Amino acid sequence: MKKVSIILCLLMLSVAFNGFSQAPAPSDFFVGKWEISFGNSPSGEPNPPLPIDLIRKEGKLTVKLDPDVSDIFKVINPRVKEESTAKLVILFDSSDNERHEKQFRDVPMELIKVDDDNLKVNFMGVNRSAKRIK
Repeated sequence: MKKVSIILCLLMLSVAFNGFSQAPAPSDFFVGKWEISFGNSPSGEPNPPLPIDLIRKEGKLTVKLDPDVSDIFKVINPRVKEESTAKLVILFDSSDNERHEKQFRDVPMELIKVDDDNLKVNFMGVNRSAKRIK
């Protein structure tokens, strides 16, 4: 009877230890490729969309931009500032196109979950939208 009690106690401790030792898995809703719409320019011409690729590496969410796109939009050094299950804040630095010298630092872009494939985007005080690229 004593052996059964010890085995049962060890089993309960191992279950409790496993339950408390696991960190909660981060939400991977934002992981993937997104296309951010910037509407029309003041002259009425459509602005090109900004494609971004959000990748989770070693538990950390990172932002990848195509270098050509980075030149068009004059943004460099994207990094995630804040992440939750329904909201993501990315900071960019702006550059002058030719020398990639920083003009503005920490320009925020807020991505808010609308549904599984759509985001509301707030960039420099202007509301835009984004769609998941499948």
